[in-house]
Amino acid sequence: MRFLSYIFIALYFIAEVGFSQSLNIKQLNLSEGLMYSEINNLAQDSLGRIWMASLGGGVSMYDGNSIKSFTQKNGLPSNHIYSITVDSKNNVWAITQAGLVKITEDSICNVSLDSTSTGRRTAVGLLVANDLVYMASTRKGIWVYNQKNNKKTFYRNDYEYFGITKIVSDNSDNIFFMNYYDRIFQLKNNELTIVFEKEPTSNLILTDLEFDSENNAWISTVEGLIITNNKPLQKRIN
Repeated sequence: MRFLSYIFIALYFIAEVGFSQSLNIKQLNLSEGLMYSEINNLAQDSLGRIWMASLGGGVSMYDGNSIKSFTQKNGLPSNHIYSITVDSKNNVWAITQAGLVKITEDSICNVSLDSTSTGRRTAVGLLVANDLVYMASTRKGIWVYNQKNNKKTFYRNDYEYFGITKIVSDNSDNIFFMNYYDRIFQLKNNELTIVFEKEPTSNLILTDLEFDSENNAWISTVEGLIITNNKPLQKRIN
């Protein structure tokens, strides 16, 4: 699947009371200052700035007026960025082709990873929860990086279709990993455990996972929604 060639940032303004609405669209591309046109991931910080991950042009930031870019010339380990997120302290984290990177207001910090478990990605998940950074950039497993002690731990998984597209936490700080196919995993007692899977003969494909304020798990699929009804996400067959 080819990634977006351009990024469209749309701002909606309510013109009057009722259902009428005006739509203003601003297009950001190479002529507007982007280093690369293929933008595949977005994140917003607490200041309202939009951070963009590109497959060849590094990381770009749009503050509503201009674009600032970060590339290997600025200290990134690679210009190929697979996923990006912002933590509670407004630090920007990104998975690159050469490892993990942290961008702050005044520095860029690279976190090297074992090359045997990185490489060209098949799917990418990234989540920062407290002092832990969870990332999945290959089919082989999950990296957990502890910011306090700089420890990096790799949890291997040999499931054929492990490629993770989403990492999310529930209201109890349990961490879940969803692949774009048929399963949801949870990291328990230093092991990746299957907590949700479909029936092998089913054509069901998982597309997204979120938890609401009451800790209901909402699982979107190509055939509709699955809701766990305020119960812990447990292994089930669909």
